[in-house]
Amino acid sequence: MRIARLLAAVRIAAALSCLLPASLAAAQDAATAKDDARAPIVVTGTRDGEQKSIRKQTRSVAVAVEGQVARFAGTICADSIGLPPDLNKIVADRIAADAIAAGIPVGKPGCQANVIVAMVPDGRAALRVLIRNQPQLFIGFDRETLKKLLADTGPAHVMTLTTLRSRDGKSLSIALPGMPNGFKGDAPFLQVDNASILGPPTRQVIGGALVLLDQPALTGKTLRQIADYAAMRTLAMTREPPATPAGETILTLFGGGPAPSEITGFDLSYLKSLYRGPPTRSYSSAVGEMARDIGKRRRDDDQAGDDKPAK
Repeated sequence: MRIARLLAAVRIAAALSCLLPASLAAAQDAATAKDDARAPIVVTGTRDGEQKSIRKQTRSVAVAVEGQVARFAGTICADSIGLPPDLNKIVADRIAADAIAAGIPVGKPGCQANVIVAMVPDGRAALRVLIRNQPQLFIGFDRETLKKLLADTGPAHVMTLTTLRSRDGKSLSIALPGMPNGFKGDAPFLQVDNASILGPPTRQVIGGALVLLDQPALTGKTLRQIADYAAMRTLAMTREPPATPAGETILTLFGGGPAPSEITGFDLSYLKSLYRGPPTRSYSSAVGEMARDIGKRRRDDDQAGDDKPAK
């Protein structure tokens, strides 16, 4: 898998160019950090948003891929680089816990990583090293995408590998001479056994995701915040919202203002809805359905709070 080779390249680049130091300022109080990241996931978030604002926020973080939303089709397996081994494990375990809370299947111990968070001094420098030394790993990324990544001065750089599959999960194939059904030449084709006029015959599948986080920006952040942010950037194709109410999503972690202490109700509802809905939905349909699900869960939480007896 290409993401596994990319992980190996990240480790090699770290060893050769000292991209990954032995420690991180955010890990100075390791005992406190461990307790914080291992705490149970208790979602937080504001409850006073109206449906229109929820849809606007959902659209502001959702990234379209060829007119659809992408997600993993199988299990996810998280890995963390850039911290002492015990803290790396805590970050990876927290990402896995986020996935489980959202209903995303997680691989067994020792699985091959396909979700990677790497804490580096300079994400753009790390990317340059990888592109220069391992250009074959970036086949499939168009030049404009790589150009934008290298031009981004923010502290987070995310690369997500996606593939086009049929409704039934089949991948692109190469037609060879002599194949049945009239296929000729070497053009790639996608065989769809269960086509329907009611929905798209294809789906966008995430094969792996890597997020590079600049170490200077992590000062003052907890391992829980770092892991939850990485989960939202890798388990789904998302972006940092341009403007959102304070504390509404962990995606605002590097926005400069107040950030939530962990994954929020909006975030977890977003992931749950993304993975529970039909994988072939169009981007517009997915955003609408996810916004409605988020709103419903928020109203249910409000109702549950109102039903609690007064102390």
